[in-house]
Amino acid sequence: MCNLSEGIFEDGVKQGVKQGAKETKEKMMQAFQMLKGKVSVSEIVKKTGLTEDDVRQMKLLLG
Repeated sequence: MCNLSEGIFEDGVKQGVKQGAKETKEKMMQAFQMLKGKVSVSEIVKKTGLTEDDVRQMKLLLG
C-alpha cells in the first residue's frame, strides 16, 4: 500500500473508532436512563443492543 492510501485507511479507522465510541456512549446513557425508570434488564438489552452482562453491571453501579 502506498503512503497516501495508508493515510486514508488510518483516517478511516480513526473515524470508525470515534463513531463506535460515540454510539456506545449513547447506548449506555439510554440504558442508565431506563434503569432509573425501572425498565427490565431484558428490555434494555433489546432496545440498546448492549449485552445483558453490561446492563447488569450498570444496574449494580446504580445500587
